[in-house]
Amino acid sequence: MGRTLVPERGRLWNQPAEDGKVFCPMRVPDRRSMWFRARTEAPLATFLWLDVVNRDITPYPGVLDRVRFDAMSVYVGRGVGGGSLVNGGMAVTPARAYFSKVLPQVDAAEMYDRYFPLAHRMLGVNTVAPDWFESTKWYRFARVSRTHAHRAGLRTTFVPGVYDFSYMRREEAREVIKSALAGEVIYGNNHGKRSLDRTYLAAALGTGEVTIETLHRVRAIRQEPDGGHVLTVDRTDETGRVIATREIGCRHLFLGAGSLGTTELLLRAREAGALPDLPVEVGLGWGTNGNVMTARANHVWDTTGECQSTIPVMAIDDSANPTTPVFAEIAPLPMGLEHWISLYLAITRNLERGSFAYDRATDAVKLRWTHDQNQPSNCGAQPTASEEVLSTALGGDWEFRGIRAPQRT
Repeated sequence: MGRTLVPERGRLWNQPAEDGKVFCPMRVPDRRSMWFRARTEAPLATFLWLDVVNRDITPYPGVLDRVRFDAMSVYVGRGVGGGSLVNGGMAVTPARAYFSKVLPQVDAAEMYDRYFPLAHRMLGVNTVAPDWFESTKWYRFARVSRTHAHRAGLRTTFVPGVYDFSYMRREEAREVIKSALAGEVIYGNNHGKRSLDRTYLAAALGTGEVTIETLHRVRAIRQEPDGGHVLTVDRTDETGRVIATREIGCRHLFLGAGSLGTTELLLRAREAGALPDLPVEVGLGWGTNGNVMTARANHVWDTTGECQSTIPVMAIDDSANPTTPVFAEIAPLPMGLEHWISLYLAITRNLERGSFAYDRATDAVKLRWTHDQNQPSNCGAQPTASEEVLSTALGGDWEFRGIRAPQRT
């Protein structure tokens, strides 16, 4: 065993199922899609008032989980690679001035001269070729939204990502197995995407110094008198049943369970007295990154195309707006049919913050957040849908022409 041990709650997604694929397609999901659910819970719940998106499935440690709170649901990736398995792979470097403003304690020169370039190399960050973008049917939806944005006086920009765009072009040419052009993304991409399991974690395992133990959930943390830490870890099977519990001691502990998992572990340890010196600030200041979904119906002649790549490559960039800055990904809506709908995932400036508190009765954390706290994001996202007559921006929950998507961050 390597000197560094990584307990992972989910699976290692590297073994094909009976269909020969590791991940299941988005439009025909099966048990691989969701984390112990009897039915899928896709971010897009209904289409034209009909539930044609979700399917009944067998509970299984699938790749996507939806964590529900009273006024917010948060999607997280489950498995070796975490959220990189299920996201769209966008790799936007923040504006340096904004980075310095938000994180003044971090050396910006070191980040921009060393670490951002290093991450780009490790993740193979690239940008879609402009000539192919202009000609391919798979990005008609983005070109239509670009035209509308420019009419409204808004700027657009190409967005770099970790999906291999040279592979995508070969997908279109039918030279390789399709992934982004086969509707794969929220339940994993079988090809093309350089997720963490294929990049950073693969490199770490290659050193021989790292061991990953899957289906291992860290339940508790305590600190020993000598300064080391001990983890209580449950090992589960593929039904979710705990089959063994053990304690693991370590000299150095790094928590990488995401904002939800890490916060829950720390709050549970503090309230149990296992880490009594944790500051009161733990669990405070949590937000949505100002994220909000917006959508609108286009004119009948503005077709978005029945063929849509699942990987975003363009955004509306109004981040320099002094009052309501916004950076809005022009998002795909790959339904396999023409729907005349433009979808945006906007990042706005929202200073509202929620907080987590540990609930002993349920042995879990609860999020204190209200729908009203979404309002700054709603206002900030309005420019992305302002050009057409019919448009809406209702926070994380949005509803438009029979489409409904649950709240997300």
